[in-house]
Amino acid sequence: MAHPEEFHYDYGVRWEFNTPASESGQQPYVPNVNINGSQGPVTFVKSSSWWQRSNWDAFAPRLGLSWSPFGGDKTAIHAGYGISFDPIATYEAAAAANFVIGVAASCTATTYGSTTPGCQSVPANTRLSQGFPAFLAPPTGILPSSLLTPSADLDTAIDNNNLRLDRGRADFDQTHVIALTWIYQLPFGTGKPLVNPSSRALNAIVGGWSLQGFNSNQSGEPYSILSGAKTNNFDSNSRAVIVGNSLPSSSFQNVPGLLGPVAFTSASAFALPAAGGEGEGRNLFNGPWFWDMDASLSKTFQVTEKVKITFRMDAFNALNHANFRKLSAATIGSGANAANNIPSPNFGRECCTTIATTTTTAILSNGEPYRIAQMVLQVAF
Repeated sequence: MAHPEEFHYDYGVRWEFNTPASESGQQPYVPNVNINGSQGPVTFVKSSSWWQRSNWDAFAPRLGLSWSPFGGDKTAIHAGYGISFDPIATYEAAAAANFVIGVAASCTATTYGSTTPGCQSVPANTRLSQGFPAFLAPPTGILPSSLLTPSADLDTAIDNNNLRLDRGRADFDQTHVIALTWIYQLPFGTGKPLVNPSSRALNAIVGGWSLQGFNSNQSGEPYSILSGAKTNNFDSNSRAVIVGNSLPSSSFQNVPGLLGPVAFTSASAFALPAAGGEGEGRNLFNGPWFWDMDASLSKTFQVTEKVKITFRMDAFNALNHANFRKLSAATIGSGANAANNIPSPNFGRECCTTIATTTTTAILSNGEPYRIAQMVLQVAF
């Protein structure tokens, strides 16, 4: 049972109030029902904001614990817990605003070439002085879902007009984050259990050394598996559906002949959604754990009463451990060739650049994923 003076806690709450995005110039037009056809014809009406929910109840608790198990100030254990919210980005509303029926529509047409479905082709020998492109007929026969879509960026919402489809864990969510800092006085020198020299000169060399370290352990960030097809709307790839009733394992394994580990040996556990489907939920899979250990060996030499020299040797990522990225951030490919895209030839592969440890930015501005060592000699007077 810990004594009261050995146990401390702090608690609080953060409140985020994010009002719905609106338009400064005019009222936005929003659909009165879901545009997927499940609720009948869609009418676009004026609204004071792009969506209604203001998330006024986004209360994020915080709790911090500190415990000294042996009393005194030599050993302390700290723990913390908190909840964070990922508000809707402004560009999500802007993406929808650019494609509202009756407000804006776009066509792509090439002279003597192809055109966007529903758009008039460009006549030969066209001149701006003749009124081009104003005389072209507006697009016809285009479904609402093809106009109300996000950009082709694979990380945008599946459907900007039904953001509930993207409710899920934040892309930066890490369930567990453990950081440990420690210092160990080496048992060498006068009064120490090992190598207790009687010579002051020898004690000045072998005594007074300390080993310090920093350990960081973090659970992996979540990611989604994409179908590689636009089954829900024209511009955005949907997420894949899972074959069977359980999530397939994403644990790392090695495949002969392939560089780097793989999270999935094949795409057989996934399939395309049905036409109009958006696939499974967002961020169902976890990336690999991240862990790192930094170490430092140091000693201070007292040269005179006023002059002392400190020698320190630092090793960042001392064990040279490779921390692989989550599939959606793997550097082996992007877009159609991304590692989390089931038609991709790189599907499931964790290759080829590992994550840089944050502490290496003390040496290099961008950080590095491999071990970096430095030696420091400091003179104080």
